[in-house]
Amino acid sequence: MLPDVAHAADLSGAVRDASGAPVPGVQVTVLHLDLKKSTTVFSGTDGAYRIPGIEPGAYTLRARRVGYLESSVTPVSIAVTLRHDFALVPIDRQQAIHQLPASAWFSHVRFSDASVRAEFAIQCAMCHQQGSAPTRIARPVDQWQAIFDRMNAMGATLTPRLRDEAPKALNAAYRFDARAQAPAPPAPVTGEAAQAVITEWEVGKQISFLHDVVVGRNNRIYAVDWIMDKLWSLDPATNDRREYDVPRGDVPPGGALRSFAMRGRQYFHSVPHIAPHSAQIGPSGDVWITLCLGRGLARFDPASGKFTLHDQPPEGLYAHTLRFDRSGRIWYTVALSNHVARYDPATDTFTLYRLPTRTTMERLFVLTLRFWLWFSDTFHVADLSTSDPELLPIAYGIDVAPDGGIWFSQFNHRRIGRLDPTTGAIRMIDTPFYGPRRMRFDSKGILWIPAYAEGKIYRFDPRDESFRAWDLPTGRGDMPYALTVDKRTDTIWICGTNSDSIIRFDPANEKFTVFPLPRRVTFMREIDLDEEGNIWTSNSNMPAWQMEGGQPTIIRLSFPGHERRPMPTQEASLAR
Repeated sequence: MLPDVAHAADLSGAVRDASGAPVPGVQVTVLHLDLKKSTTVFSGTDGAYRIPGIEPGAYTLRARRVGYLESSVTPVSIAVTLRHDFALVPIDRQQAIHQLPASAWFSHVRFSDASVRAEFAIQCAMCHQQGSAPTRIARPVDQWQAIFDRMNAMGATLTPRLRDEAPKALNAAYRFDARAQAPAPPAPVTGEAAQAVITEWEVGKQISFLHDVVVGRNNRIYAVDWIMDKLWSLDPATNDRREYDVPRGDVPPGGALRSFAMRGRQYFHSVPHIAPHSAQIGPSGDVWITLCLGRGLARFDPASGKFTLHDQPPEGLYAHTLRFDRSGRIWYTVALSNHVARYDPATDTFTLYRLPTRTTMERLFVLTLRFWLWFSDTFHVADLSTSDPELLPIAYGIDVAPDGGIWFSQFNHRRIGRLDPTTGAIRMIDTPFYGPRRMRFDSKGILWIPAYAEGKIYRFDPRDESFRAWDLPTGRGDMPYALTVDKRTDTIWICGTNSDSIIRFDPANEKFTVFPLPRRVTFMREIDLDEEGNIWTSNSNMPAWQMEGGQPTIIRLSFPGHERRPMPTQEASLAR
C-alpha cells in the first residue's frame, strides 16, 4: 500500500532532550500538506526514527510525547531523503496533565454509585469524548444545566438525579490540576506498539461525521457520513478520495427525528435526511448501509457507483448496526423501535422482531414513540428528562454466531439476547455490567462485549452463559465503543474511544497492547481488518470541531514486516 518506491521519499532522524540524551517512544508525525495524509512512527530506545516510502512534497513535521513540549516545523520539503532531528524540552506534571487523553480526566469523575456514572457515560458521552479539552472545564452549575438542556433538545434523556449530581462531580474532577494530584506521565511506548505505523487520511468535509468504515473488496475503504448523507471512499494506494451522495428520496430534513436533528444545525452546520450509519460488504462485494433517519437500507455497487434503496417496514425506527449470515441475509438492529430486523436480498423482504423490554411502561413508551416524536415536533417540546434511565432499551450491537444464532445487545438495558433465526424465539440475558455496545464472536463461538460505561471488555460463553471481565489498561475512564476479532488468531481489537488509542487483547495469554494514536480526541465507532491484517477505523467525534485539526479522518494501524495469515474464506467471514 506504499507508493512506488522509485518515487518515494525517506525521512529519518533522532529525538533528544536538552542534555542530548535520547527520548524513546516519541510520536513523530509527518503531514503531507497537499495530500492531507499523515504518517506516524515512534522513536526507538536510542531516540532514532525513520519513515520510509512517503510521497515527495511539502510536509509539517511534529514530535510529541506526554511530559515534553511539542516540537514542530513547517513547511519542510522532502524530495528523496531528509534527516531531521528534534530536541524536546521536559515539562512538569501540572503542565503535562493537559496532554493526557480524555480517559485520564474522566477516571477522576466520582458519582454516588455505578448506575449514575453509567447513565452519564451513556447519555453524555454517546457521540463525543468526555474529558477532552472543550469539555473538561469547571463551570457554574447554571452553565452545566444549560449544556444538559441543549443535549436534551437533541435526544439525550437525563434523569433529575444525574442532572443534580453531574455539575459537582465534573467540577471536582476537572480541577485536579494541583501539583500533588497530577498523575505522572505514562511510560514511553515500547515493544511491538513502538513498531506500528499509523496513517491518517483526511476524508470528507470539516462538518462531516464519518460514523463507520468498512474495507471493500476492491482495496478501497468506505466511510459513511451520517451528517451529510454521503458515502466516501479512499484508495490508500493512490490517496484517491471519492464522494457519493446517498439518495434521500422524499425524506425531509431530520428524517424520522425531525426537530431533534434540526436542533443540531447550529452546532453541526448541516442536517441529515437519512443519516447513513453502519456499513458491511455483502457476498458480491457491494456495500450495504443502514440509513437510520429514513428508508432503512441502501446498497452501493462499487462498479457502477449506483445506489439501490430498500425501505424497511414503517414500524422500524433508526436502522443501526448490520451483519450478514452464511446465507447472505442481512440482520440489523433497529435502535429506537427496539427491533432486530432481517432483510433477504434474494426475495427483497423484511422481517421485524420486536425485542422485550423490562417493564410495561418501557414497552408502552417504545410502542408510542412515534407519537411522542410527533408531539415534540408539533409543540416544540425539547425536554426529555425522565426518572427512568432505561426508558428506551436501544437495540444496538449485533453479530451472527458460528451456529447461526443472532445475538444482540440492548445498550440502555444492560442486556444481551439471542434470536433463533428459524423460530424467531428470543432469549434475554442480563449482563453484570452497564453499556454493552458493539460485540463480536470469535472463531470458537465466544462472544466478546465492550462495556462502554465501565472501561472493560467481557468474555461471554453461550454454552454456560458465563461472563468474565478484564479491565482495559487505559483505565476506568476509557469507553470501549466497539471491538472486532481477527479470526486468524482470535485476537481482539478494541476502540479506546476515550483514550485516543487502539487496544489489542490476546486471550491466549491475557495480554493487552495499547497503540496510542497521534490525534487528540480520536473517537472511534467501528474497527475492520484488511487482507494484510491492518486495522482500519475512523475518527468520528461529533461534533468534528472538537477533534485536533477539526477534520474527520480514516485511520490505518499497520505493522510493516510482519507476516499475516490469509483471511478466512468468504463463507467463514460471512459468519462474522
